[in-house]
Amino acid sequence: VHWSSATDFHLLCLSAESFMRKTASVLTPRQVPIEGLHAKWLDTHQALLETLAGTDDLGLLPRHPQRLHFTYLDPQYRAAGGRTHDSATVGDLMCPAYSPEIVIISENKDTAIHFPPLGNAISVEGAGFGGAGACASFGWITSCQHLIYWGDMDASGLEIVDLFRRSGVPVS
Repeated sequence: VHWSSATDFHLLCLSAESFMRKTASVLTPRQVPIEGLHAKWLDTHQALLETLAGTDDLGLLPRHPQRLHFTYLDPQYRAAGGRTHDSATVGDLMCPAYSPEIVIISENKDTAIHFPPLGNAISVEGAGFGGAGACASFGWITSCQHLIYWGDMDASGLEIVDLFRRSGVPVS
């Protein structure tokens, strides 16, 4: 193991001791009460911590399910006082306020939120590389008649389009 600093080694020792005493179990990685410890560090070093703590499982809570944030674009719906923004959690049964004929998955959050009014449409915050799985879990998205990816058409944008398609989200 290559250590980038004495701080990493110190965190490893403190964390292993804490997990051996089970004082950090039933928490999310962000909630572990060790000064200087952050979730990304813990995720990166989890296997080594399990070995040092003598356990197969640190007892951390699983990651929360992904959430999908979207904006209702239909001007008639919005004029009637309907919600502008909504969200759905993967694994929860959820249907939007109306069945859209058009879903626009935007790479950029600002674009999704501020997309212009469009009849019977919804704009979805696509979350770049991280959003394909979440979008794929909602039938109202995957079965939409017009499903559009709105993002940069650079190498990363094309990779994102490919990822969405491979995940079962047939974007154009």
